[in-house]
Amino acid sequence: MKQLQYLSNNDIRDVLVRFCGFHKIESIVDNTITTSSLYGITKFSEYLKIGWNLHIVPGIIYDKYDDKLSQANFNSYFIQKHLDNELARYEGKAKVLINKSYLE
Repeated sequence: MKQLQYLSNNDIRDVLVRFCGFHKIESIVDNTITTSSLYGITKFSEYLKIGWNLHIVPGIIYDKYDDKLSQANFNSYFIQKHLDNELARYEGKAKVLINKSYLE
């Protein structure tokens, strides 16, 4: 539980986004979608076309062999290559932020 609290900054919404695969959509202050989906740019393209911002954050992964939680490594070659390809195809004007290390 302490690992989950630390990795999610004690925010239940972050737990749902990063560990359970939900998406956080905020429209009160600024139109922002937060997701851990690596396909966020494609999945939310209609929102991006109308000016919504997208934040892609690393998911939280449970390693059952080590009985430990960790965040997905967005610096790994394959994930980085995929995200680079997604960004290269993106033609919108909304902001797309990819947080490679959510805790830093």
